[in-house]
Amino acid sequence: MTLILKLARLSLFSVRRIFIFLFLLKGTLAFTQNQGELMLGGTYHNQSLESFFDTLETRYPLRFFYRKEWIDSCTVDKTFRNTPLVQALNNILVDTDLTFMFFQDDGVVIYPQMKDRVTRNDELSQMLIIGNPLNLGRYRSAVLSGRVVDGETGEPLPGAILYETKGRKGTSTGADGSFSIELPTGDHQIQF
Repeated sequence: MTLILKLARLSLFSVRRIFIFLFLLKGTLAFTQNQGELMLGGTYHNQSLESFFDTLETRYPLRFFYRKEWIDSCTVDKTFRNTPLVQALNNILVDTDLTFMFFQDDGVVIYPQMKDRVTRNDELSQMLIIGNPLNLGRYRSAVLSGRVVDGETGEPLPGAILYETKGRKGTSTGADGSFSIELPTGDHQIQF
């Protein structure tokens, strides 16, 4: 009863301020929703996947990261009505070798699916995305460091050689299997 009386005493100006605050708060909460929960709408007929991503980037607070050669042959021929982004991407990529993951607040990384079995010559199955794609072009070099261990026992492999084929730069692991190598930014193939 006391709360009702206090609310009744509020001036019309105060009530408007509270309403505007709640309205702005509601808008902020809606904007910060998980990108996978964004609801898509629209019809896309034989649209390239790249064009589809461009359209989504202009309509929604999203950024897509991918290699053009991975998506060149993919097209979108679907209609979405209030469809969550995660469901739409799953429907589009179901018949491809691609998958996706959400990155930070607005990023979607598209990449090849990992195969069940890793073979020695399977380059794509050994691809790793290292670093923040949002920083692409910001830095000239990066330090890649890690540890090489035996795949079966987990024991460190001292003296293992790592070689970057494009820049012809290499290093070897220390006694505990650790390594560190500075590379220019970009795509690299590391051989062990």
